[in-house]
Amino acid sequence: MVICCYNSASRIGDTLEHLARQKLGTFAYELVLVDNNCSDDTASVAEKKWQGLGSPYPLILVQESKPGLSHARKTGVGAASGAFIVFCDDDNWLSPGYLHEVVTLFQTYPQVGALGGYGSACSDAAFPDWFSAFQHGYAVGKPDLDTGFLPSGNYLTGAGMAVRRELFLRLFDRQDSLLTDRAGKELSSGGDTEICLRVLLSGYSLYYSSDLHFRHFIPKSRLRPEYRDRLFQGFTSGASQINAYELLWQLKRASLPSKVAALLKASLRLPFSRLGLVSRWDVRRDAAVLFALTGCFSRWADPAVTQICNGMTIQLW
Repeated sequence: MVICCYNSASRIGDTLEHLARQKLGTFAYELVLVDNNCSDDTASVAEKKWQGLGSPYPLILVQESKPGLSHARKTGVGAASGAFIVFCDDDNWLSPGYLHEVVTLFQTYPQVGALGGYGSACSDAAFPDWFSAFQHGYAVGKPDLDTGFLPSGNYLTGAGMAVRRELFLRLFDRQDSLLTDRAGKELSSGGDTEICLRVLLSGYSLYYSSDLHFRHFIPKSRLRPEYRDRLFQGFTSGASQINAYELLWQLKRASLPSKVAALLKASLRLPFSRLGLVSRWDVRRDAAVLFALTGCFSRWADPAVTQICNGMTIQLW
């Protein structure tokens, strides 16, 4: 279990209370709390609260001075020792059987690299009329999905997401996240989708279970239109990087004839585009396809695609 915190002193107590109520069974657990450049006393508040709850399982406190949820996640996973990691936000209240169900699912499906469930909203204030139309941006709302392997084009939310620890470390060993995700008060996003796409590109699957449920506490301050608008603006910050991942995922899933056709098509287009004889072709995208299909470097390639391919071992053929 990894909780990444930025000035969480006022909300971490309720989250820890729900973690203390977990039905552990015979499995062993640990809680890693990452202080991501906090300016309050999050760590001491959490330690005192956990002791007051009887320390149901070990609490490990670590620091990550580099702002950004992606950096904090990597630090937390590195400090953990278990085979499976659950990312619990500092305002997520996991249902009592959450952790036990995560371990059971990973043991049942060895081909699953990451899995998750859904959240429902709770607050100390009345929800505004517009909330239901925007709730997906707050990582709440039960998706129209059946329990099982996620269909293509669907990804897990970072809240409550679980991953295989060794897989996560391998995926982010040579190449750090291209997205910092939340950094302090900055509402950038996309880190959870990046994790999902790296898992898929590595050959593992994603799994959704309606049995994995948590409540997401949303304070009154985050139910104002100003915060909502900033939140949704943040979803566009990593669009180019996510598009690059999705291009590679589409190529990986394509049939061999389709890959050969794409290679020939890109090979024919690139020289004419480069000479300026054809303007409607996307030179960078064509070069990216060539790079992805052949593994050969091209200085015209989409930088994000090049960076991903340099950082990961991706078998596209």
